[in-house]
Amino acid sequence: MMPWRCSPLRSKSWKRPLCPPAQARAIVQAIEIEIARAKDTLATRQDMLILRHEMAELRTELRQEMSELRTELRQEMGELRTAR
Repeated sequence: MMPWRCSPLRSKSWKRPLCPPAQARAIVQAIEIEIARAKDTLATRQDMLILRHEMAELRTELRQEMSELRTELRQEMGELRTAR
């Protein structure tokens, strides 16, 4: 992105912008375009709640699988001990 030669946002008085109105409009339009593009990439609060819920479900599933693997491993170790 090219740096702006003027900044309408830095002006202490909106009555005296630091750049011509046409350039200020172009800056605002560029900002609006970027915001519109970002809507697909930014997460909303609802997106974050859904993600947290999905992560909690995955964590529960993972813990269950780990528990099952632990049980299987202990059984196999017990079988190896008795096979000697």
